[in-house]
Amino acid sequence: SSATEVLWLGAQALWNAKNYLGGCFRRWKARLGTPKEITTTVHRLARILWHLLKYQEPYDPTVWAKAEEKTARRKSNASKKTPPPSASNSSQTHELTSLVSYEAVVALLSWRK
Repeated sequence: SSATEVLWLGAQALWNAKNYLGGCFRRWKARLGTPKEITTTVHRLARILWHLLKYQEPYDPTVWAKAEEKTARRKSNASKKTPPPSASNSSQTHELTSLVSYEAVVALLSWRK
């Protein structure tokens, strides 16, 4: 139907959108792949359109502000959690690996006796 085509074109247009729905489209596209993501976005747009028609409300883009803030916080927290690699970390990892390997060999030899 023509409504399906309009929703399909709207979902494809979100690829370039610099808003919350465009960000969702790009994230989900990376996760699901393009065909599934377009179908998912068409469904989401249809749900938004149904809500607007059912309650006879105008579209309010500020509804997504809370979700955008949550996404921004999640991104900033993710960047804070990953420490930069340092030389001391790699040497500690190497020492731990050699220690585990040594203990594994000792345990294997003692088990064979």
